[in-house]
Amino acid sequence: MFDRNTLSVFAVSLLMGSAALAAPVSTNISGCVNSTTGAVRIVSSTSLCVAGEVGTSWAVVGPSGATGPQGPAGASGPQGPAGATGLTGPQGPAGQTGAAGAIGSQGPAGATGATGLTGPAGPSGATGPAGPAGPQGPQGDTGPTGATGATGATGAQGPAGPAGPTGPTGATGPAGASGGGLIVKDANGHALGTLVGSGYGGTVTIYNSGYFITVNIDGTFTPSQIYWSNATSCSGTGYLNDGGEGAGGILTYAKTLAWSGAQDSWFVTNGTVTKGNVTSVAGAGTTSFHSNYYNDTGYISPNYSYEYYGNANGSFACNINQAYQTVYDASYNLIVVDINSSAVAIQYNSNGDGYSGWELGPFNPQATLGWPAFTTCTVDYGPGYNNAAQAATASGTTTNSCLAGPLQLP
Repeated sequence: MFDRNTLSVFAVSLLMGSAALAAPVSTNISGCVNSTTGAVRIVSSTSLCVAGEVGTSWAVVGPSGATGPQGPAGASGPQGPAGATGLTGPQGPAGQTGAAGAIGSQGPAGATGATGLTGPAGPSGATGPAGPAGPQGPQGDTGPTGATGATGATGAQGPAGPAGPTGPTGATGPAGASGGGLIVKDANGHALGTLVGSGYGGTVTIYNSGYFITVNIDGTFTPSQIYWSNATSCSGTGYLNDGGEGAGGILTYAKTLAWSGAQDSWFVTNGTVTKGNVTSVAGAGTTSFHSNYYNDTGYISPNYSYEYYGNANGSFACNINQAYQTVYDASYNLIVVDINSSAVAIQYNSNGDGYSGWELGPFNPQATLGWPAFTTCTVDYGPGYNNAAQAATASGTTTNSCLAGPLQLP
């Protein structure tokens, strides 16, 4: 509620404040203040206040402040999520109605035209002095429309609505591409995988698609120690040696690779994968027995063959093993016999010749690792040993698969 004095002070303060800042604005709002209630009503500048009201006016728009200096450009931040649209601000007050334009002057009488259709009756003119009756004059043209009055000033803009709440954080973008790493290539520039390490004798270990694979720098492959179920050659079912001599049950990485020179092929550990590991098993036909001599469990396997690496890069040898059990007689005299001999039944047995390992399955580096087609290299084989014949096996050279060497190291 405003009383007359308060409103007067407000108006004077507003006008004085405006004068101190800049020239008075050209548009004012007029109003009438009720002397009793203090209620204000907006009127046009030409309207009169009624009894019990006091007229007043105030500026609508204040002076514009000076433009601040241009701030430095900030660093571009990441695109933030779109916030919700804020509420619409209230409608500002309507501007004053412009004053009515002046009535245009009477235009000159136009020339008499052809008699047209009878127009509507014109308004009655004022009664003049009586005179002689003359002919009816033509009706004059309508004067031009007066100019449109100036548009009233736009009311002040209402205050901005409160900012909407910040939108939820957007989803995390995909991870960037990983770095290239130290890439090993063959002599023709084909990428083989990432270098993991190097070993004695000119070997490098490469990582590709979850597999670790060891290659000689000259492009040949080093044979692994593999038991084979065939008793006359290194063939049949392969078992990567686990060092367990027949017990099995040892874990290794499920993607372990093994090269066989005898089979001229790569193999991968086979079997049920548990948490990325596979478990070794006893060799085909392996049986266990109780060793009275050592008072523990021993293992005996049927005849088998055994592949191992030779002295030169890529070389290999194949032993032919006749399975046997070491047996002692009652006087603890040592007897070495074939497992098919009746002497095995002697009570004081010692240990057997068994094997175990991780069963192997075929592996294709071209299909799985994206390697180029192999070329061929000449490698040595043998001599191994045939313990059934008590003689060395044949030796010589053979042609095996290999990479184009020497390898290109990072």
